[in-house]
Amino acid sequence: MPAWLRQSLGWSALYLVLVADVFNFPLMPGSGLDPSWRMALGYLFEHGMQFGRDVVFTYGPLGFVMAKTFSGIQFWSLIAGQLTLAIISATVIIRQGSRLEGSSRFIYFGFFLLFGVHYEDALHMLMIAILGFELLRISGEGRKFLPVLIAAVLAFYSQIKFTDFMLATFVVLLSCGYSLWLKRGRECALLLFSYLAAYLAIWLLCGQKLGNLPDYFQASWAISQGYQWAMGFPSPITPLWKGIVVLIMMIAYAATHLRLNPDKPRAVANALLLMAFIYLNWKHGFVRADGHMIGFFYCAMLPMTAYPVLLNDPDRFRFLHRWAFVVAIVLSIWAVENTLWGVSRGALGIMQSKVWSNIEWVIDWGATRQRYRDALSVERREADLYQTRELVGRATVDVLGEEQNVALLNKLNYLPRPVIQSYSTFMPLLAQLNYDFYVSDRAPDYVLAKIQTIDERLPTMDDSLALRALVYRYDYLRSEKGFLTWKKKPGPFDPAQFEPKFLQAETIGVGQALSLKAWNSQPLWLKIDLRPSLLGTVRSFLYKPPQVRLTLQDINGNNRSFLMPLPMGRTGFIVNPFIDDPSSFMEFAASRSKRRINSVTIEVDAADRKYFSDSFACELSALPAPASGDKYFTNVYGQLFHMFKTYPLSYDALNPVSEIKIDDRDVAILHAPSLVTFDMVKDAKKVRGKYGFMPGAYSNGGRTNGAEFIVYWSNGGEHVVLHNRFLNPVEIAADRGLQSFTADLKGLTGGRIYLQIKPGPYNDFSWDWTCWTDIEIK
Repeated sequence: MPAWLRQSLGWSALYLVLVADVFNFPLMPGSGLDPSWRMALGYLFEHGMQFGRDVVFTYGPLGFVMAKTFSGIQFWSLIAGQLTLAIISATVIIRQGSRLEGSSRFIYFGFFLLFGVHYEDALHMLMIAILGFELLRISGEGRKFLPVLIAAVLAFYSQIKFTDFMLATFVVLLSCGYSLWLKRGRECALLLFSYLAAYLAIWLLCGQKLGNLPDYFQASWAISQGYQWAMGFPSPITPLWKGIVVLIMMIAYAATHLRLNPDKPRAVANALLLMAFIYLNWKHGFVRADGHMIGFFYCAMLPMTAYPVLLNDPDRFRFLHRWAFVVAIVLSIWAVENTLWGVSRGALGIMQSKVWSNIEWVIDWGATRQRYRDALSVERREADLYQTRELVGRATVDVLGEEQNVALLNKLNYLPRPVIQSYSTFMPLLAQLNYDFYVSDRAPDYVLAKIQTIDERLPTMDDSLALRALVYRYDYLRSEKGFLTWKKKPGPFDPAQFEPKFLQAETIGVGQALSLKAWNSQPLWLKIDLRPSLLGTVRSFLYKPPQVRLTLQDINGNNRSFLMPLPMGRTGFIVNPFIDDPSSFMEFAASRSKRRINSVTIEVDAADRKYFSDSFACELSALPAPASGDKYFTNVYGQLFHMFKTYPLSYDALNPVSEIKIDDRDVAILHAPSLVTFDMVKDAKKVRGKYGFMPGAYSNGGRTNGAEFIVYWSNGGEHVVLHNRFLNPVEIAADRGLQSFTADLKGLTGGRIYLQIKPGPYNDFSWDWTCWTDIEIK
C-alpha cells in the first residue's frame, strides 16, 4: 500500500473516530432543574421566542443544540446540530494535530479522545481558543478564505452560549488589533466584517430581531456577573490546590513565552489570548466548584498537549517546558479524578463505550427512535397533570420555580417569563424583567407555582419580585402534584397599588440584629445592601466572593440560617412572615400566617470580614395583606377537617392533624397544645361542636393527666371565653368519649373564634391525644 494512501486512511479513520467521540445523541426527557431548562430551550427556539426580550438565560438562540434534550420536538434539529459541532470539532482538532510530530502528536490526540471532547462546555472553549491562535498565526499572510471561514465558525459558537460569545468576540478583536499592528487594515476589516455579518445572519436565521441585541447583551452580561455572587460554593481543597498550581504554571508559561519569543507583538497577542482563555475557564470551573471544575483542567491541558505549535514557541527551553507540562498534565488528570471519580481512571472505557454506543444506535435506528418514544411516554406519565390540563385548556401558562418540564410534557401553552428559572434571577435587573412581565398585559393567563430553591437560600429570594406580584395579580385555584395553580384576575391591573410602603431605613453593622418586632404583625419587604470592600472586589474578580448568611429569628426564638447572594438582597424579598415551603407561602397569600420574624442578622465568617464593608444599608417596607390564597385553605382544610361543618382559617398543633373514629364519628386529632382559628361568620348566633380524648390516651396503658378545652372569641383587644372545661378521662369516667358544647355569640361581631386545648398539670402533654369534631358556627 502506498505511503500516501496509508496515511490518508489513517487520518480518515482518526477523523471518523473523533466525530463519533464528539457526537452526542439527544438526552432523554427528564424532570427536575437541569432537564427542565434544557428542554425549555428547544421549545423557546421552536416557538420563535425573542432572546433578550422574551428569554434571558446564559444561552443564546442556538443553546438548544448544546442542551440537546428531547422533549417530543426537534429530534432532527438536535441530531443536525450535534453532527455539525462534531464535524467542526474533528476538523479543528485534526488540523491542529497535523502540525505536531512524534510523541507530541500522540499525546495531543490522546488528550482529546480521552478527555477533551467529553465535556461540551470545555470543548467549545477549546475549539474557540484553537481557532483564535490560528487566526494569530496566519495574520499577515494575506489569506482571505480561511479567516472568513474561522469568523463564521466563531459566530456560530457565539450563538450557543454567552461565554462562547465573550471568548469568540475577544478572539476577533485581539486578532484585529494584531492585524492593525502589522498595518494590515484590510485584513482586520475583512475579519471583523465577516464575524459581524455571520453573527447577524445566524441571529436572523434563528428568527431573532436585530432590535433585541442590546437587551440580549445587557441581560446576558447581568447573568454572567450575578452568577459568581449567587452560585458560588467553597471549593474542595484537593482539586483547588491542584488548580492553583496549574494556574500558576499557565501564568509562568505566558510570561516565559513573552520573554523568549522575538516577535513581541505576536507574543503579547498569544499571551493575552491564553490568559483570557484560562481565566474564563478558571472562573467557570471554580465559582460553582462542582463537576464544572474539570472544564478548567481540560482547557489548561490544551497549551500543554499542543506545545509548541499552538503558540508557535521558540526552540529555547523546550525540554524544560515539556517536562513541566508533563507534571501539569498529571496534576490535571489527578484533579479530574478528584472532581468526578472514575472519569480519569475510566477514560479509555468511557471513550470506547461512547464511540461504540453511537455506532450501534445509528445501525439500529428503529430501536433508537423507539427508546426516545418510550422515554417520552414514561416522563409524560410521571408529569401528568390531567386536572390542570382540563382547567387551563389552551390558555397561556408559566411555571414559577425550576420545573418547566411539566408545561412541556403536558403540552400546555407555555408562555414563560424572561428569566425562565427562578433561581437565576441573580441581579435586580433580572428580577425586574420577570416582575415587569407579570404585571404587564403580556402576563400569562395561569401560573403553576412551586415554592422551591437551591443552595440553602431563603425561598422568597428566588424570583422575589415575581413571587410578590403573583399574590396580587393572580388568584389561587387548586393544587396538583405539588404545583399551585393560579389564575390571572380579570380586568386591568395597577401594580402601583401593591407596591411596598416604606417604613424605615437604617445602617446596621454586620453581625448585629435588625429588629422587626415593631412591624412584624404585617407582611414585610426587606432590602439589604452589603457591599464588598476593595479587597473583596479584587478577590471576586480573580476567584469568587465568600459566602454571606442571613439569619432569621422567629417570635419563639428559633433561628434559621440561609445563604444570601448579595445582589438578591439588594433586589428585596419577603422577610415576614417566614416562608420556607408551599404551605407557609399559601398562609402568606391568605394572610393567615403566624410564623412571624423578630430579627434579621447578616453574618460573615470572621476570616472573611475583610472582604466586605463593616455595615450594610437596609430598607424595610410594608406589603398589603393578600387574600388571593383563601381558596387553598378551603380546599386543604376541607379535606383535613371534613368532619367540621365550618372550616377553620388556620390551626397549630403539636403533631400533624390525623383522623380516627370516636363514638362512630370522624374526629380530627389535634394533639395538645393546639389552637384552631375560625373567622366569625356574619350574623352568627351560636358555635357548637364536640371534643374529647381518643381512647388510647386513657385506656390500655394510656396515662394522660387531662387537658383543658377552651372556646373563646377575640377581636385582638377584647377576649370573651365562650366555653371552658377540663377533662381527666383516666380519673373520671364521665370525661370519656365525646363531649358536646354550645355557646351563644349574641352581641359579638367581627373578630375570630378560637378553639384551644391546653395540657394538664405540669404542662405534661405526653398522652394528650385530644380532638374536635362537628364544629359549626351559624
